[in-house]
Amino acid sequence: MKFDPDVRIKVFTRSDMAAIGDAVLDALTEDPDLAPQKFGLWDPLKADLEQARSLWRGEAAKPVGFLSGKGKRPFEVGLLAAFGIVLPKSPFHTISWFSNPTVLRKVAISRIEALFHRLIAASNPYLAIGFHSDDFERQNVYRDFRHESGVIEPYRVVGIHPDRFLPGLYWLNYFGPELTASMPALAKGACGAGPHGKGALLKLADDPRQMTTPESITRIDQCKRELGEHRFFVKNPELEEDGETLELNLTGAPLPTRRSGDGSK
Repeated sequence: MKFDPDVRIKVFTRSDMAAIGDAVLDALTEDPDLAPQKFGLWDPLKADLEQARSLWRGEAAKPVGFLSGKGKRPFEVGLLAAFGIVLPKSPFHTISWFSNPTVLRKVAISRIEALFHRLIAASNPYLAIGFHSDDFERQNVYRDFRHESGVIEPYRVVGIHPDRFLPGLYWLNYFGPELTASMPALAKGACGAGPHGKGALLKLADDPRQMTTPESITRIDQCKRELGEHRFFVKNPELEEDGETLELNLTGAPLPTRRSGDGSK
């Protein structure tokens, strides 16, 4: 299974989604080239921005809800807002903006970075990350993961529960006040982090396409050590003992015996 690459901003927040809806939609649509133009709960998306505000409030009132957005000119962009802190494995609302990597050739990267900052200001996130999908896959995806039952999962996304372990370090990283308070190295400027809004910002490259170079990978590993390696998800198929439950070994103890296939290709 092959997925098209993308450039993505993902926000994890516990804020009241009804209260922040207008600010988030304003942040998303301030730059017309990066803005979704049509919104809706399912395809085809037909709602305009004012109708999207009403749809947002309606979804925010539900135990679980979703709102999508799409723009096609001058290039495709997308939005997916997921409402509902109801599942033990998903204790956050999430807001995702994404586009094909061609966006990096069509607009100044600083404009995508500005969108990242606007979304932070609008949503008061626990964590926000900006990344190229190649980097996300390197840190958080198994290809052709073999379950204990023998079933092959073509694209297994892991390391996505930042309340347990952070899902990596990327081009842009914002740590909200709760995270910043729990990671003293951030306040000391570890790896170039600095105060931003209510939390801390760590920018690791000028261009998200740089993040999979050997030099960037080395720097990511160094930054994890400076910030506290135990705070980050470890992508290692030997720690996925039953193919379902993550058995994370962050203490240096011997790895558990592997029960299934190696889980990666």
